[in-house]
Amino acid sequence: MALLAYAQQRLRSFLGELDRAAESDFPYPDSRKALELLRAQFRAKLKQLEDFTADSDPNVVSQQCQITLRDLFLFLPFIGFIVRSTELRNAFEAFGPFLRLAVDVLEPGTKLANRKIQLVISSEWNYSPHMYDRIQNLDDFLFIGLPAPESGNPLLLPLAGHELGHAVWHYDDMRGSLQEPARAAIVDAIRGNWEEYIRIFAIENLKPDQIDNDLAALATWRLALNSCISQAEETFCDFLGLAIFGESYFYAFGYLLSPGLGSRSYRYPEIVTRVSHLVAVAKALGAEAPADFVKLFEKEVYASASAADRFLIEIADEALEKLIPELCERTLAVIKKSALATKSIEQTKLILDRFKRVAPAENCRTIADMLNAAWMAYNSNDLWSEYPSMQKRKLEVLKEVVLKNLEIFEIERIQSE
Repeated sequence: MALLAYAQQRLRSFLGELDRAAESDFPYPDSRKALELLRAQFRAKLKQLEDFTADSDPNVVSQQCQITLRDLFLFLPFIGFIVRSTELRNAFEAFGPFLRLAVDVLEPGTKLANRKIQLVISSEWNYSPHMYDRIQNLDDFLFIGLPAPESGNPLLLPLAGHELGHAVWHYDDMRGSLQEPARAAIVDAIRGNWEEYIRIFAIENLKPDQIDNDLAALATWRLALNSCISQAEETFCDFLGLAIFGESYFYAFGYLLSPGLGSRSYRYPEIVTRVSHLVAVAKALGAEAPADFVKLFEKEVYASASAADRFLIEIADEALEKLIPELCERTLAVIKKSALATKSIEQTKLILDRFKRVAPAENCRTIADMLNAAWMAYNSNDLWSEYPSMQKRKLEVLKEVVLKNLEIFEIERIQSE
């Protein structure tokens, strides 16, 4: 049967690629663990196909061939991700400290040796940092991708805090628990814009009190609800990154994303609104916004959208505003439940003093203090002014100092265990 032979050969080729990937030099064990799990999974799939005989039910054979083909499409990108995690462009020194941070947030009170969380950090050919989790048969793995040109830049590590927020969002099922508050906010926003809603959607004889139970009406505002919840997730992740890292989150965000892309996505808050929310909650989350931070960004516009879609996204934006206090409270609850050490401006200043001397600091309490000091150093116009050649290479030298500090930080943690 050609169908079965094709499927078997595809799996053999896929396993061959996994074998080649396994020959890489892995700087930390989690990448290798992910690869070994994939090898075991696809070897089992190949054996299942090889166990079929001429008497096997053709429908069952076809179904299994289809399933394995889907899995090839699903998992091939992760082989590339794992291989890229071994490349020298990555900041390997950041792996241990960030893994500890992830365990402190997702498994508070758990010793590192007993953790379930597995972490793979890799460079990606995508300029937006992102994370994959809840992957079939890799449930405990967090795959965090950073843009390749910046994957070795430790000053951008606070943005990985945003990606960690997505894991918290999924682990705590915040989408489910926010469904009703978001729905209520959408309904209130539509009722507050009733005439425009009726003009656009023209549902005959619909009354404002029927908007949340009429089937035809429900279908009209599903996009608004999905947009609102998606925006709420991104906002929560911003808040968590800010709560964990403090001011360095602002600077990393501004460095990578200002002034914005110009066009609006329904999945994200409009960029000026997004950073305005960050500034508004900064003090509540233990941070101080840089002066004129919002002015780094330019308002985004809709690239192309129908009148109906534009109305629904604006309704989603209005509903999101009502969820901001709750998202802030949820962020504070996560921080309170976590095992994170408290940030300290005194510690940050001590570390900054060492950076001014082009030296890493010992006995740092948090990587947040370290990265806040790094951004203070970077933003100092007179840093290393007595060394003109070094000052010209300020970012490159600072990266090396911070990476060395992360390495020392991890060694000190290992020694204390």
